[in-house]
Amino acid sequence: MEKATLMTEQARAGGDCGSGTAAAATLALDDSNDASLLLDGLRFCAALMVCCGHAINLSGCAWTSIPIIGVMIFFVLSGFLIAHTLHVKSARPDYTLGDFLIERVARIYSAYLPAFLLIAATDLAMAWAGHPIATEPTGLRAFLGNLVMLQGYPGPLRLGVSTFGSGGHLTTVAAEFHIYLFVGALFFAVIARGRARAMAIACAFLASAMPLGYFLFVPGEASDRSLFVLWLMGFAAHAVASAFAVDRGTSLLGVGGGLALGVYWWLKRPVGNEYNIGCYPLFVLSFLLLVVGGRSLHFLSSSPRLAAAIRFLASWSFSLFLVHFSVEKVIFALCGRTLSAALAGIGLSCVLAMVFAQFTELRHKSLAVFLKRRLLPGHRLRPYRDAHDR
Repeated sequence: MEKATLMTEQARAGGDCGSGTAAAATLALDDSNDASLLLDGLRFCAALMVCCGHAINLSGCAWTSIPIIGVMIFFVLSGFLIAHTLHVKSARPDYTLGDFLIERVARIYSAYLPAFLLIAATDLAMAWAGHPIATEPTGLRAFLGNLVMLQGYPGPLRLGVSTFGSGGHLTTVAAEFHIYLFVGALFFAVIARGRARAMAIACAFLASAMPLGYFLFVPGEASDRSLFVLWLMGFAAHAVASAFAVDRGTSLLGVGGGLALGVYWWLKRPVGNEYNIGCYPLFVLSFLLLVVGGRSLHFLSSSPRLAAAIRFLASWSFSLFLVHFSVEKVIFALCGRTLSAALAGIGLSCVLAMVFAQFTELRHKSLAVFLKRRLLPGHRLRPYRDAHDR
């Protein structure tokens, strides 16, 4: 039923994805092809890259820029999938900005809030035990600011705070959250009418500071301040991917070309300065070729066990991103900065994330339904379904 509902919505948005001109009108992210599983695989790989890269860097055994690349993958995926969500769901006349905002808040905060409280409690416990791991402020202002996603917030009003305690990696979560609000509000400002349009414009204005702050780039600096550009390129990639329906032979060329281009990018990238905006076009093009190629392939989706394994790994990837940094710092504080401690930190982070996600990240759809019933006047109790909601 869930799969059928999504495919029905996609058909209304632009036709059946099976063949001909209609196929190019919308992109199916379900079990009918390998595209969705490729995206899920990339999502888990991105989280694992950040986790492993931070463990290596914290150990002092070596230094790697792998965490930067993992974040870049996250932002391209995020832009692509938000474009897909808006394209498919806005085809329903009863889908509003309120629906979108509640879904985004539920998606992020279902895992972020308990993870942040866990990080704060861990920092406090480790400090009490005589093994402090916090490298950022732990005062009340930093705590409250991180609670409402104001870490790294720019602007003259001085609302921004630093990241909290051992959660130095949470700045990009706040940036992505504000981008969701900003782009979603702009989208509904275009398609809505009357009071709904005015509300969307006001929301976009209020959410604009962080995305615009991440639209800048200073040449020569290894800064993440151009990540909104990368996110928008992922957003635009969805329109391109939806416009091309290719046959099996061309799909194989697309996937092969995407992999080859990804390897070339990896070898030629400026190590440590991957956030340089000049690195983005080839990076996104490699991603785009993989997605376009995956539309007509069924290598992954034809194996139920393999597909289930990929879905499972992706299901706790956000939790892994959230909890790993503090877990690794605890291990290093207790066991010393060694390679074995790094491996233990990676393993423990993965186990904790798997368990943590069962009670947090995987409940986001139920949370969205709960919030809609209470916050949206006259909301109809329709199922909240999206096979590839991120």
